Amino acid sequence: MPKRFHIQTYGCQMNYHDSERFHGIFDGMGFEPSENMKSADVVLINTCSVREKPERKLFAELGRLKKYKSENPAMIICVAGCMAPRDGDVIRQKAPFVDILLGPRSIARLPTILRRVERERGLVESVDLYDDPTPVTPVARAGTV
Repeated sequence: MPKRFHIQTYGCQMNYHDSERFHGIFDGMGFEPSENMKSADVVLINTCSVREKPERKLFAELGRLKKYKSENPAMIICVAGCMAPRDGDVIRQKAPFVDILLGPRSIARLPTILRRVERERGLVESVDLYDDPTPVTPVARAGTV
């Protein structure tokens, strides 16, 4: 049975574009999309640090995810977007169950980081905002998959 992923996006147009890139990466890894967070093996929340509302939504979602992860400890939770490197310490403090913090210039590293987290449970991988970007990552546009 293939693993399932769920992406929740809050923020600017770039966040939505990056979520399409994440979707393409998950597709390439053989994952299937999940309609809801609770049934996903990997939940990725892609959020913006420029707008206040996405920040509030992130912490509300993390509150729900804490319960889901207690019911399914194998669930991997990733916070992505520019808020991850900017507020990584706050996220770790308020939500220590988050497995991955991923800056927007590190999207292409997601497969490697996921495999590492699967091997080393409890690891929080924090990726700097200024990592070298990989110029080509697969994209799955809404309505084309």
